[in-house]
Amino acid sequence: MSNQYNQDQNEQQQQNHQQRQQGQQPHQQQPNQQQQQQDQQQQNQQQSRQQSQQQSDLDQQNR
Repeated sequence: MSNQYNQDQNEQQQQNHQQRQQGQQPHQQQPNQQQQQQDQQQQNQQQSRQQSQQQSDLDQQNR
């Protein structure tokens, strides 16, 4: 349980961090920002895969 919670916290911090990065560079050209968003999406996908993997590991341990 605490593992899941920590991962949620980390994800939130990463998102905040990335939003700050984007916010600090308003003069940045568009293509770069699109790249950042793609990176963020990939990170999110990886994290949800990790989370479901962890969840099934936990389920197996609990049985």
